[in-house]
Amino acid sequence: MKVYGLVGPSGSGKSHHAARIAAEVGADCIIDDGLLIRRGRPLAGASAKFEFTKLGAARRAIFADDLHRKEVAEALKQLQPSTCLVLGTSEKMIRLICSRLGIRGEIEWIPIESVVSVQHLTEASDRRKRGMHAIPAVGARLSRGAGRRLIQELGERVLGTGIADLGRAKVRISRSPDSDPDLTVVFPLFHNGGVFIHPRAVEQGIRAVVQEGHPSFRVRGVVYVNREPLHLALHVVYRIGPDLPAKATHLLRALKTYLQEHLGFPYVRLDLVVEAVDPV
Repeated sequence: MKVYGLVGPSGSGKSHHAARIAAEVGADCIIDDGLLIRRGRPLAGASAKFEFTKLGAARRAIFADDLHRKEVAEALKQLQPSTCLVLGTSEKMIRLICSRLGIRGEIEWIPIESVVSVQHLTEASDRRKRGMHAIPAVGARLSRGAGRRLIQELGERVLGTGIADLGRAKVRISRSPDSDPDLTVVFPLFHNGGVFIHPRAVEQGIRAVVQEGHPSFRVRGVVYVNREPLHLALHVVYRIGPDLPAKATHLLRALKTYLQEHLGFPYVRLDLVVEAVDPV
């Protein structure tokens, strides 16, 4: 496979110009911020621009999640493109993406400043300052993705509003300002805003997980060792019984799954502190 690496700092307009550059070099597909795109259509993956945090967006962009990586790698295997354009903020990042997706071959580097004028670079920087991020794909297809459904759910359940009202909170999808039919502009959650989860809500969720599925433990308290990345110390009382190590491991796995998949924390560290033992 012939690989082109489009390199440029965040906000330099890589996604904005990706479709044009792919056409110029004859690339069959584009890999950008967690998405595999072909002819303006997302084939696999999930956009980093729908993540709640910058850290989550970075992990999504480099395919750190195994399920995400496998989905895109399998789609690439089925597509078997002869040429691919991979976007990244550095050569190291692009090499990492290629390695994780099983893309082999020498990479021909394309610095963004070599294919985009100074005026366009300035315009791209201005768009980023206003919270505008581009995705080189058709918005109608993106709107049916998991990220969009989550935004819709937040709007209906949390804010009691629809997508249009959520737009005022910088969570919206719109057409390209240049009327490019194969370009979508998004205002991500992680740019100048986002979803704030109160520590009390995290603690209540943890207590519910323990109470409903792990009756051998009773929570005494949840201590925040660090907030980003999330590091919690869970203080519990153990109702004495066999297999404490196994039960503790099962509990920690369940809590980690809850925090990552339901609350959206990309990195989680949990310490279990058994303060006391209750006799049966």
